[in-house]
Amino acid sequence: MPTFEIVQGDYGKIYRGIIENEDLSDHTAVLNLWDYSDTKLLADKTCSVSLSGTDTLIDYTPAQTDFSTISPGLYKANFVLTKTGTVERTIPFNFEVFEKEPTT
Repeated sequence: MPTFEIVQGDYGKIYRGIIENEDLSDHTAVLNLWDYSDTKLLADKTCSVSLSGTDTLIDYTPAQTDFSTISPGLYKANFVLTKTGTVERTIPFNFEVFEKEPTT
């Protein structure tokens, strides 16, 4: 899973995780985000789960307030996939927050 990048206070853009060659479209997913001292900053943010060909897509769209007060830096995150109320998979990745749009 790639490191997702977001500008502090940005919202509306879709962040997509892809699980190749697996159909998990009958699952639900949420996003969680922690700082490196394990303080949870975002909890159980709803994601959509769909199938594209043979790959499962997990889409997270930040709400206006999700990253408005989170300081720039690198954070731990995960997608939690559940089916009928049972956690079946946790997918860890990083989320990097920038104060302004990074330049290349």
